[in-house]
Amino acid sequence: MSGRLYSPPEEAFKRCLSELQRCIYYFRIVQILDEEPRNTIGIDFLALARIAFYDQMVAHAIKVFDRDSKSVTYWQIAQNHADKVGDIEVRLSFSSQEVRRIAEGLRLIRSKTHFHIDRVSVINPTKIWKDAGVTWDDIERLAKFGYAVVEAVYFKQFGLKKPLQDYYGNDLREIMKLADANGYPFV
Repeated sequence: MSGRLYSPPEEAFKRCLSELQRCIYYFRIVQILDEEPRNTIGIDFLALARIAFYDQMVAHAIKVFDRDSKSVTYWQIAQNHADKVGDIEVRLSFSSQEVRRIAEGLRLIRSKTHFHIDRVSVINPTKIWKDAGVTWDDIERLAKFGYAVVEAVYFKQFGLKKPLQDYYGNDLREIMKLADANGYPFV
């Protein structure tokens, strides 16, 4: 491309924002499912839902922060907008070095256990997470930072705001209470 940086189309911004929004929402749902006391033992709908939301949360983060030259991801959106990235780094106390560190860890997780069943890593997938150095909080902070950057650049490029809608899972808590009141002991 003769030295010119790739300028992603508007659809790429919308897709990255959608992926990050889901990552953040799924993070909140998994948090609630982990926080609420449960009287069930073994596999039930909420145990399966927790696994599914967790897997999707990680998958959406991996997609947006993948460093593949054939993909349109956070990196292609942020590369031409160091000013916006720098402003958000200061506002959210989160550095580009942290983004790279977590993204590299997610790539290891992706390659060894999340999207591939590595023949060595299958023995101890928890070790992959430890080796990757990615924590639960890292995923939430990365997703919120990524959303803020992509949304700011989207506004700069297209003049449109896409604020993250609030979702705190109050409906999930109510569903769990209703189920318990009707004989299904979620809580």
